Formats: sequence, structure tokens, C-alpha cells
Amino acid sequence: MRAGPVPTRLSRVNCAADPRLLPLLASLREPAVRALASLLLGPSPWDSGVEFDRALLAGPRAAERLLALDRRPAVLLDWLAARRTGRLGAHAEALLAFWLAQRSAQLELVAANRAVRVEAHTLGEFDFLLRLDGRPLHVEMACKFYLEVAPQCWVGTDLRDALALKRAQLVRQLALAGDARAAATLPPGFAGCPAFTVLRGQLFRPAGSGEPVHWWRHQGEAWPARAADSRYLHLLRLDWLSPARAGRADVQTAAELQARLAGRREALMVAEMQAVGDDDWQEVSRGFVVPAHWPEPGRLATLMARIAALDGGEKE
Repeated sequence: MRAGPVPTRLSRVNCAADPRLLPLLASLREPAVRALASLLLGPSPWDSGVEFDRALLAGPRAAERLLALDRRPAVLLDWLAARRTGRLGAHAEALLAFWLAQRSAQLELVAANRAVRVEAHTLGEFDFLLRLDGRPLHVEMACKFYLEVAPQCWVGTDLRDALALKRAQLVRQLALAGDARAAATLPPGFAGCPAFTVLRGQLFRPAGSGEPVHWWRHQGEAWPARAADSRYLHLLRLDWLSPARAGRADVQTAAELQARLAGRREALMVAEMQAVGDDDWQEVSRGFVVPAHWPEPGRLATLMARIAALDGGEKE
């Protein structure tokens, strides 16, 4: 999934989280700052082959800067308020744009969300155009949460999206800077520039033996518990980006939360929480609770047909 030569300093990196992330999350309290830290340093749910290096993305003194922002988050909260959205992807892009707009000595944000239109047709969009030590780069960002419905077959809860389809879309997006039709929309020097991904999110397996950290179950089924005293928290969509942290008044037993969420027709995300201190509960696992008849066979068949019809794209 490469688009142009890769600069020497951006040699292949793995999908694992930066080791600074967990110690940071143990200290950060503001949800928006926790989400930002997870975007900068968190693991990738799958390997694109061109994942952007986390150390370069976060920049120098990242932990120190995030801790300072956690103490005084008003500038970040104001930034997000001016870009309020209910879409998780747009929220994630706003968080990353905030960080990149601060400008480090290495990394400069040149443009964000630059659409490429040919006549009345939208050819694609550049999520981020950056300069690393003066060299142009294109970065595509995606935050995706997929459920496994068959071995290595990962789909979205709405059955309109799938990992195979997203991979194929990324191949097209990463090649956009090399498309002659896009050249006129790019700043000088960006035509044909290297392209990379920032992938965040999770893959959820069906609950079973050896309970995964990320699981899914149907309404009415028991939820996994890593300890007898675990509590649970319902996560709203914009809270999905980082592990949850809450006070005792916010968490409930599984039975209490199941009763509260009973009858909901949409897929819901819940976090299993354990106490780590006085009035401090932190996430140890999370899962999707889906309607009893999910996935609906007809809609799943339509989605699988789209995957099967990929022309030269990657399949599950």
C-alpha cells in the first residue's frame, strides 16, 4: 500500500502502542487529552504497511506537553467546541489537527481536509498535508471499530463498512498525491509526495473461551468479567478513542447497566472498569453489545458481496 518512496527517517514501524502511552493514561484525567494521547501514541488495529512513526507524530517532549495540557485543557476544549461534531472520525481529525497546528521544529501542518474535485466529481480528500524537516508528506487518518463475524472477516456494526473495504479505500487515498488530476490542488512540491497512515481503533472478537480484551455479545448475553468486583460504563461514541476513566458514581454493576440499556436497538459500547484507587476506576476491557439478531443476514450478504466484488483490492 505504498505511494511514493519512503523517506529514510520514516522507515517501517510496527502497529504497537508507544511505550509512553500507558504511563501517560495513568496520569491524564481530561477525556479530550486522553483521546489525543491515544491518537498520537496508541496502537493500530491493522497494519497498512505505511504507518506513520508515533515518535515523529507526537514530536519532542510529547509526554511533558500532554501533561501540561491536561492541567490547563481550555485551549484544546475551545478548539474542539469550534469544531463540534457527532462523527468520531471528524472528532479525531480535529484532535490531531490541534496538535499539528502547534508546530514543532520537525513537523509542520500545511493543510487539512483538502478535497480534490474534478468538475462536479470529488476525486478524494487529503486528510493532512505535512512537511517533515521541510519534506512534503501526505497522511491519511482512520479510526475504525470492526467486529469479527467469521474468521478474519471484520465488519462495522451498521453493516455498511468492513475492514476489506477500508483497506481498498486507503489504497486509493494514499495514491491520490500521484494522480495528475490532483496536482493542481496541491501546494508546491506535494505532487507525488510519500503517503502514510495514522490508524486507530479496535477489532472486536465474539466472546468465547479465553475472553479477548475487545469482545462483542448480543443483548441479553452475559458480559465478560476479568474480576468479580468489576463495574461497567456505557461509552458514548466520542469517548471511544481512549481507555475510559471514571469515578465510582459513574460505574455500575453488569446487571444494573444491562437493565438500563435493555431494549436499545443500536450497537452500544461498554467498558469493563476496575478500581485502581480511591474513586478512580479505569478500563480493563471493552465490548460491543449488539441487538439480538445482529448481523441481519440480508444486509450482511449485501456487504459480503461488495467485499467479493473488490477489483484488485485486498480481501479479508
